[in-house]
Amino acid sequence: MIDWAKAHRGPLFAYYFTHSEPGPGSAMFGAFHSAEIPYVFNSLGASPWRNFSADDHAIAHNMSTYWANFVKSGNPNGSAVPNWPRFDRAQPGVMELGGHFAPYRPQGGKLGLLLDAMPEGPGRSIFGMASFTVAEDASRK
Repeated sequence: MIDWAKAHRGPLFAYYFTHSEPGPGSAMFGAFHSAEIPYVFNSLGASPWRNFSADDHAIAHNMSTYWANFVKSGNPNGSAVPNWPRFDRAQPGVMELGGHFAPYRPQGGKLGLLLDAMPEGPGRSIFGMASFTVAEDASRK
């Protein structure tokens, strides 16, 4: 899949999920890999024992809106959610999704890790890189 993604050009949208879901172990595990899935699909009701708050439901609403927008247009942005900037190697940053919905610029070693994971050249796309997910904007094909 990585080879396929490197061969296709298009803007990148990367995210960094920072929210811990409620429940036992949340302080210890934090925002672990795949923790965003119930929020992406706005399926918090599937885990009633977790005692999700109004903040959790607001996060799920925003995240599912981003994903629906991306599925429809290849771009996560829309009028109902904060602007998600495209990833650019010249000024690398990702969108923080969680307690805050804002651009986030990794520093130091985190920045190096992100840049090493992203392919060279403008507009290339790659999928599924650790906590960061980046995708191709279908409207640019």
